[in-house]
Amino acid sequence: MRKDARLPQVIGWCAAVLAVAACAESSTAPTEPLGRVIARDSMTAADGKLLPCCGVDASGAHVTIVGGALTFYALAHYPDSVATPAGWVARACVQGVPNGAYVALNGLVTLPDGSAYLLLPCSAGTYSLTLTKQFDYSDGSSRTDHVSLSSGTFSWKRDTLTIEDSQVADGLTASMSVATITVMAAGHTYQFVAVPTR
Repeated sequence: MRKDARLPQVIGWCAAVLAVAACAESSTAPTEPLGRVIARDSMTAADGKLLPCCGVDASGAHVTIVGGALTFYALAHYPDSVATPAGWVARACVQGVPNGAYVALNGLVTLPDGSAYLLLPCSAGTYSLTLTKQFDYSDGSSRTDHVSLSSGTFSWKRDTLTIEDSQVADGLTASMSVATITVMAAGHTYQFVAVPTR
């Protein structure tokens, strides 16, 4: 009888331990998954020089930036949705364009008056900025690495892009001009041109 009397107490303790373990924060806990790629921009210049450029000698290697990408992702989950002819869509991913406008595959919107702006399919989401560097060594060998320079969140409205990366102490700034996005980070300026995602 005593064993049966203690069973509810043991179950209670086990439940408490499991609840604490489930609620504890862990540095290995997965972050929210990325949503789909909504826009991609290909790097064209660094610090005002067309790619490949910017060779730097570091630890016996000549380092050259040969490429890069600025990729925008929808969030995996948005708080609200709206009904569209295509079904329910996240409100942040419903964009309107003026009547008579032409939208290119890279998101460039050209208005009837000839002016243009870059449209991001969602007004909020996440981004990643990567550089492709080539290392050439004195022994004739070389290797190419993809380096993540920054990742975080973005918000967009016509002609205005704000990017935030909590890991970058000095902060990042971004500007848009037609199909070009310029990002200033860590004392450098990187230019990207919008490319089709499909």
